[in-house]
Amino acid sequence: MYNDKYINHPKNTFLGRVQIQIKGKTVKQNFRDRIKHSIDLIDLKAYESEGGSIFVVVLIKEDFSTEIYYKELLQLDLARLIKKSKQKVGEKGVLNLRCSLKRRAY
Repeated sequence: MYNDKYINHPKNTFLGRVQIQIKGKTVKQNFRDRIKHSIDLIDLKAYESEGGSIFVVVLIKEDFSTEIYYKELLQLDLARLIKKSKQKVGEKGVLNLRCSLKRRAY
């Protein structure tokens, strides 16, 4: 990510990287505004150590129509989720992450 709008980015405009985790899933039901997707606690810890992540889930129906859902996982969000999850599912558990629908602008 850079802090300028030009194609040739000088190194002094580099701000950092955005970590993205993308999952895909085939479904039969209609798309909804929100979904839940399972995620391992150990993965949340890895995202936290990277400074955060954007978690993306692409749902694909049999007719190949798709919807994209996402959840921003910032470091503070991850610390809260990890603490809450340890209490519910233990150190090596799996939890359900709620993701919102990303509306398409085209």
